[in-house]
Amino acid sequence: TPELGHFVFTGSPGTGKTTVARVMAQILFDLRLIGRKHIVETSGLNLTGEYIGQTKKKVEEQLDAARGGVLFIDEAYELGKGHYSTEACTALVAAMTDPRYAGLVIVIAGYQADMSDMLDSNPGLKSRFTHFFEFPDWSPADCLDLFSKRVALHNSSMDSRSWEALSEGLAELVHLDGWGNARDVDKLWKATLSNRADRVAQDPEIEKTLTESDVRPAVEALLRARRGSRGSVPPMRRHDHQPVQMQHSDLPSQRHVTRENTAEELQTAPCNEPAIDVATERRDDGVSDEVWAELQQAKADADAREAERLRELEEIRIAEELRRAELQREWEAEMERLRREVAEQQRQEAEQRARAAYAEKLRKEQLEWERRRREEEERRQMELRKAQAIQEKLRRISPCPMGFAWYKTGGGWRCGGGSHFVSDAQLHAQFSS
Repeated sequence: TPELGHFVFTGSPGTGKTTVARVMAQILFDLRLIGRKHIVETSGLNLTGEYIGQTKKKVEEQLDAARGGVLFIDEAYELGKGHYSTEACTALVAAMTDPRYAGLVIVIAGYQADMSDMLDSNPGLKSRFTHFFEFPDWSPADCLDLFSKRVALHNSSMDSRSWEALSEGLAELVHLDGWGNARDVDKLWKATLSNRADRVAQDPEIEKTLTESDVRPAVEALLRARRGSRGSVPPMRRHDHQPVQMQHSDLPSQRHVTRENTAEELQTAPCNEPAIDVATERRDDGVSDEVWAELQQAKADADAREAERLRELEEIRIAEELRRAELQREWEAEMERLRREVAEQQRQEAEQRARAAYAEKLRKEQLEWERRRREEEERRQMELRKAQAIQEKLRRISPCPMGFAWYKTGGGWRCGGGSHFVSDAQLHAQFSS
């Protein structure tokens, strides 16, 4: 089986490099291209030491931990910086040729420009990587896709004003410095949930809804953070808050969320609010009904916030699994291509072996033919010499005046003219004398 090779992932933060590496480890193991369903995640900074020899030791420790699986090094361009950059790169190159790490797949990741600079500065390291993948920045449509899945997993709904506020904000965020792709979507999602929690604490609702008043402040806060060095942020255009039933044409594909079209996803999402046990603490003497009611409400709010936090953690985990599923199709196609390459190379190797075996067999047959030809030629020459000797003896015994050849007939030999005859006994006596 040919070597699988090593990979370079380039792209901005939040584009899915780490997630793809995790999925890739699973797929490579399923295809039996690596021996362990295992991935070790580290960074170039974590592999860089502070004194001579420490960097090599750190690199070898991570290589040993990932042996037989996948070693993922994020921000790998840090290996090419500092006083011990040569030591780090040399240790990696040595590992890629060391039999101890045969079967280990190394994936390095980072910004496109930084990764190119590092690899160009070390041709020996660059030549060891055979697969290069670029992860483009997310578009607003990609971000809306992820956000809509979060809404579905949260068993919530959003009105058209909310989607419009989110879409407007994302359209500007993707062009600002520091754009974090999926990471920024996570920030917007968490901020939106926090705004909703503050809102429903004052005005509880039966159906979980994310409104423009939840989404827009989250978007504006992130815009202010990203545009702080470029002046104040003009406030986003607000609409009178009035829920509007969205039409299918108002949203990008799959942006509107219903219980029906997300039923499978929601099976794994917790949807039951935790029960509030108001009887676990006894009311102190002298506490007025007003104070006690306020305290009980505060306890219920605290429990609700904790339950919300736990749900958010679960939603993040499920969203990551969904993202993995989306990326897996692309990787399965790539791994299928690699598997076809492996099968084709194995076919070619088998064909070469068969051709070599045929050539060897043909060579042996040729040698045998040559041997038989030589033996036959030797036998023919021997018989020819014997026949010539007989003809000479016959001419001596009974010279034929015409010089005809002699032929074996009956109990002797007769000349070609027929008038001269020599018996076998006469010829035998001549050979014996």
